[in-house]
Amino acid sequence: MSRRRRDPPAREPGQDAARGTAPALRRALALGAAGLALALGAAGLALGAAGCAEPPALDLMLVPDPNVNTTEQLLAHVQQAVLVVDAEEGLYAPGEERSQGGVQVKNADVDAALELVFTLSIERERLPIIRIEQGGLPDVSLTIRVLGLQASPAPGSFVARGELMGARLAAPPPMMTVPFNLRPEVRPPRVERVLPDDGGVALRCAVPSLVISFSRPIDEASLRAPGAVAITPDPGPISVAMDPSGLVANVATPRLVGVGGLAYRVAIASAVRDLAGQPLDQVAAEAGAQGYLGDFSLSCEPPPTEPTEPPCAPDYACPLGAACVGGVCLPRDCPVPCPGGRVCDRLRALCVDDCRADALFSPCAPERRCDTTSGLCR
Repeated sequence: MSRRRRDPPAREPGQDAARGTAPALRRALALGAAGLALALGAAGLALGAAGCAEPPALDLMLVPDPNVNTTEQLLAHVQQAVLVVDAEEGLYAPGEERSQGGVQVKNADVDAALELVFTLSIERERLPIIRIEQGGLPDVSLTIRVLGLQASPAPGSFVARGELMGARLAAPPPMMTVPFNLRPEVRPPRVERVLPDDGGVALRCAVPSLVISFSRPIDEASLRAPGAVAITPDPGPISVAMDPSGLVANVATPRLVGVGGLAYRVAIASAVRDLAGQPLDQVAAEAGAQGYLGDFSLSCEPPPTEPTEPPCAPDYACPLGAACVGGVCLPRDCPVPCPGGRVCDRLRALCVDDCRADALFSPCAPERRCDTTSGLCR
């Protein structure tokens, strides 16, 4: 079967024949039931019928989480994508830096080995399908990071991120999905965690306060407004205290008690806003701003004979999983170990992007800097 294509670019002088040229990365779009595929890449334009022998490759589909953001929201923010292809064994040794056809071999993270880096434009109509061909890539398990940039990004910043681990090239090329979502700093604010956790334990069968972590700093006045926080059954007169970061709120619930067990519901209105005025939006896939609604059921245990935390209020008011710091209950740790490329933000008890992981683009907002010790933006 014939295939019409442009000749591939010549090898670089002195390049190892076993590695070959840098692999072509292509945006691919399937055309109809006949199985024709149109691919445009660094090596040129190729058009062929399905069924022709193909070299080992991998097709990547960027897929947003509808509970976090929609495709339309991503396309409104992301105009470019930077693809970083890496492997645990390292793809290229230091000193092999080069650039060819828009593909670069360079250091894009904190280790000494080099990675493949490619930048492509994102169309307004759809997220692309990206093909990675074998080229000179070794037959190893790959880690692929996709960083979404605005058209004129601030230096060192990106607005969306996705990662796929354990990917391998094959023939015919498999289609693999890459979770790809806007960073929390770009999305509208949402509730990330409420302590005590659902299924946890209530000492004395009472929860004297709740600790609520947000994805973005919250305007305290909007959280204190009447009806902003509603708890059932009636917890008594509630009061709100914010951590100076604006990311953690303490809600005093003096009469939230049970017998043998404790069940309650927490509702936070979409009228709660971040410091930029964006309303709380817990479900991005639904139209309009959606408030938070959570149901909690706790078992009861007697109190310890000795208090394990200094009191934030009478009766050692911090719930389990929180500690009293400067008179405010704060989360103590992340509920699960953070995966590679992420670190624990103990202030919110959340796993966040390790700001040291990408040498090309930092996840820190322009007014913040990466703490090289903790990997957190300060």
